[in-house]
This record gives sequence, C-alpha cells and structure tokens, in this order.
Amino acid sequence: GHRDTLNLGMHAYGLDLLPDLGYPEFADATSGHRHEWMNNTISHNTVMVDKKKQSEQWDGDPKLFGDGDIVKVFDVEAPDVYPDSVDLYKRTTAMIRVDDEHSYAVDFFRVKGGNDHHFSFHAAGHSVETEGLTLTPQPTGTYAGPDIEFEQRPADDSAPGWSYTGPGFHYLTNVERGTAEGGQFSVDWDIEDYWHVLPQEEDIHLRLTMLADVDEVALADGIPPRNKPGNPPRLRYLIAHRQGTNLDSLFTSVIEPYRGARYIP
Repeated sequence: GHRDTLNLGMHAYGLDLLPDLGYPEFADATSGHRHEWMNNTISHNTVMVDKKKQSEQWDGDPKLFGDGDIVKVFDVEAPDVYPDSVDLYKRTTAMIRVDDEHSYAVDFFRVKGGNDHHFSFHAAGHSVETEGLTLTPQPTGTYAGPDIEFEQRPADDSAPGWSYTGPGFHYLTNVERGTAEGGQFSVDWDIEDYWHVLPQEEDIHLRLTMLADVDEVALADGIPPRNKPGNPPRLRYLIAHRQGTNLDSLFTSVIEPYRGARYIP
C-alpha cells in the first residue's frame, strides 16, 4: 500500500542499513503521519516527480537481472507510477563484490519527464557527515517552507486521508539546504543499532556519493512512528532536487557500507 516503487534497501554486517519506517502509528483512514508521510513516496529511497505521490500500481518491468560472482545487477522500469508526466522511470543497481566481507553498490536512477525531481534517501542513523556540500540551516518550518510547521498540511495541498496525493514535505523537519561545491558530494551516516541486533556496538557506516547535476541538496529529519517501542526518534534524510521543464535526470550514486575504515579510496 505504500507509494514506494523502486525503493532501494541494503543489508550488511548483520543490520538493515536502509530501513523502511515500519508499521504506522495508527492504521486508520485519517492519520496524517500515515497517509501524508509514511505511505508517501518521499519517505522512501526513490524519486518523487512533480511534488506528487506515485500513482497506485503494483508491478515493475524487469529488463535485466545478472547474478555474477563479482557483479550482481538489476534493471527495472516502472512506467505506470507517473503515467501523465513521465516517459521513463527506471533504476539500475549493480552490487560490486570487493572481497568476502565487502561489497558496494553503483546506483543509476533515470527519470525522463516532469518538471520537479526529488531523489530521497535515508539510512539507519541520524548523525551524518558531509563532503562537498555547503549547507545552511533553515531556522524555522519544514522542507515545505519556513512558514510551514511540522505536521501542518499546507492550505493549497491536496485533500487529507486516503485522498492525499501531495509531497508530504511538511513531515521533514530540522532542514539544512545548500548546493554541491563541485560535480559530486557525499553524505556519510553513522549507523545505529536501534534494536540491539548485534552482540556489541560496532562502528558501521553507510556512505552515499552522488555524481549529479542537482539544483539543491537538503538534509532533514524524518520521523518514524512514535508509538512503537525501540523506534529511533528521527532519521536523517538526503533530498537531491532538480527542477526545469520536461526534465531528463540521471541520479548516479555509489552506496558504500563499511565498518571501521572505508575500503574505497
């Protein structure tokens, strides 16, 4: 029931590093946290087009699946998520084996059509370090704007409840906005073992390095269900935004889980 087509997950070192947000606070027809945020496209590791939820559909169109010893790859299109505005909506991800312990992913997300593309990504942590970014804290409001408070649905947004089709930006708080200084930037999450899966604390990270021409990069807090024991109070989100007319975007990323020291120079 989530509008999360081509969402990406990753497990390493015994942990779910790119977790979904879990069961909603209240499984009812009116909860804003559920319908405007939890079920929305922006809360998942995928791309939102034209500040709207994906359309309701269940199937992708797999174009390639490769299961090699060194490289594993999938290539999936989803032509029905934005049928009125998008000609191509496609994710190609390759997992590259380094050795018996380490692998990383190279991720290509192509969207052709529409005038606003928001690439959303979060990992299992809130503490992040960045490289190649100049960010300025937004002192008030949410990602929806400095005058839109947390959980305050904008007046010009769509109808609430099941009918909501808006972006859900009013659920992203503690916003920092800025630009990439060059042709690439990195965000490195300090992964937290919130549910104490591992027998002892370990220094695990997830680093995303994006090679992309984006207009704005933002970091913001997304809030998981607050009434589930053990849930983190917040997770840090990366939002990479492109805008224009009839956009053709290729969001290219290297996604690197590591423990202790990085293994990619």
